Amino acid sequence: MSGEKSPSGYDSWADSIRCPGLSVQAEGLARSVEEVSKRWAVLQYEGPRPCIWIVFIGGTGTGKSTVFNTLCGLPLSQTGIERPKTRGPIAYAYRGMSLERGFPIPGIRVKKASADASEEQRFTGQAGEILIVEHDRKETSHWILVDTPDLDSLEHDHRQMADDLYLMSDVVVFVTSQEKYADGVPYEFLQTIQKDRKPFFFILNKAGMEMNQEDLSPAFKDHDIRMPEDRFWLFSYLSSAAPEILPEGGDFDDFATAFSRTLSPEAMPDVLREERARKAQILGDRLDTLLGALKKEQNASEQWLSELDRLFQESCDAFLKGQQEKFSEESRAYLQAEIRNLFDKYDVLARPRRMVTQIISTPLRLLGFSKRPDARKTREGALAKLREKVDLSPVNRMLDQFNRNVLEHLSPQDQMSPLYRALRKQDILITEGEVKEHIWKEQERLLAWLQETFESLSQGIPKHKEWGIYSTSVLWGIFILSLEAAIGGGLGFLDAAVDSLLAPFVTKGAVELFAYGELQKVARELAERYQEGLLSVIQEQRGRYSGKLESLRTSEEAMTNLEALRKTVSNLERG
Repeated sequence: MSGEKSPSGYDSWADSIRCPGLSVQAEGLARSVEEVSKRWAVLQYEGPRPCIWIVFIGGTGTGKSTVFNTLCGLPLSQTGIERPKTRGPIAYAYRGMSLERGFPIPGIRVKKASADASEEQRFTGQAGEILIVEHDRKETSHWILVDTPDLDSLEHDHRQMADDLYLMSDVVVFVTSQEKYADGVPYEFLQTIQKDRKPFFFILNKAGMEMNQEDLSPAFKDHDIRMPEDRFWLFSYLSSAAPEILPEGGDFDDFATAFSRTLSPEAMPDVLREERARKAQILGDRLDTLLGALKKEQNASEQWLSELDRLFQESCDAFLKGQQEKFSEESRAYLQAEIRNLFDKYDVLARPRRMVTQIISTPLRLLGFSKRPDARKTREGALAKLREKVDLSPVNRMLDQFNRNVLEHLSPQDQMSPLYRALRKQDILITEGEVKEHIWKEQERLLAWLQETFESLSQGIPKHKEWGIYSTSVLWGIFILSLEAAIGGGLGFLDAAVDSLLAPFVTKGAVELFAYGELQKVARELAERYQEGLLSVIQEQRGRYSGKLESLRTSEEAMTNLEALRKTVSNLERG
């Protein structure tokens, strides 16, 4: 990567990845995001820096720091066999390389020191930081040698640091010892190195004079590890205390010669080009895996939303069915008798016009209307009556059943998944107080609509048909009475009011003012609006569930940025 800038949105792509936890792939998705983010950051960081990152990795007491010190030519890193000595990574780098700028491992501070200081003290490093010891040696100015915390340390942060610096490495020097090489950890790490096709040197320290490479071949074969002869080295040092620097001559000199030749300034461009391409290829593979997992999560989320809609519709249908079943024939007969009793006493068009006002005024007053009713007071009075009659227990039961169905059918099995935890938070559930407030607002809107509808219907009435105003008020009364009855006895009352009760009282004069079909349309819309008002509570609950899922999903913009990043990495794979 030759100083190429990242396209817009790449640098923060990891922060926009979300995962509700609905698919099998979700379990390792967080780790995948972290790894991809780190690998991409490493590629960006290393691109403009022409130097080879050589990372020393090994277990406690294997002599890793000793080999590091000897290649540096100075006793920089403190050595020892009793316990881990390297608490934080120590890098030996040419002065003025600005390695601190944009360092890709998150949460790691970069601290500098001079190589001259090593004559006075041995560095151990500190957790949470990388110490860069700067030197002026031209012959190794193209190397960055890094001593890492012990791979088999009991400290998680130490092992994580070794893993992170491995991602940054162009070459690995893996150091183990006779007492350590049979452990599982070295072989697991060697398998990772081999899988990544990363250049490496394998050093078995304290091997003893009688041991050779053939002695280890069966163990390598058992772990499916192919060990190139020119990368395998045996050091026969047997001292009980780890030296700070290996003695001159012997095994180490042969290793140092091969090491310097393989990683010479002349060889550096090819080493870097091949390693950057390998890193890009591995990143591309990880991106493909991540994109595949995210797409499966997206598909699972769509199925989840479809299932949520199904449960919502089932709850609505069950609620409406229950409301219809409440409407018995006895209740229908009661409503019919009440309205017929009201209108049979007063035939609004069979008497002279001067009699109409006096006759109709009495039932209108009973219904709460004056000769020219005040719209605001009429609506407030009707609303007060509705609130006295409203029974919210069916709505609350509908809501409880819906919530139980969601937890039973839509809760992820993994109790640690984000959606599992989100579905059980109390703030996602609508409370009974919220139900009451919601229904009252819906009723207020309903009555406002009904008032406006009749005001619109009564506009433009000729002077000689002013009686129509009273007919309008009577019809308004029918609808209000029907609505009250529906709340108390079932939605079917609305149909009864229109089909069984309204038609006998729609006379020729009324038809001239209000077409019967228009009256039916108003009544039907009233019924639909009333039903929608009740069902809006569960619709609000469904919206909270779907909104929570959406907040846990990766956005389309983030997916687009991730796919664009994949294309950029593909270009880097080709060098």
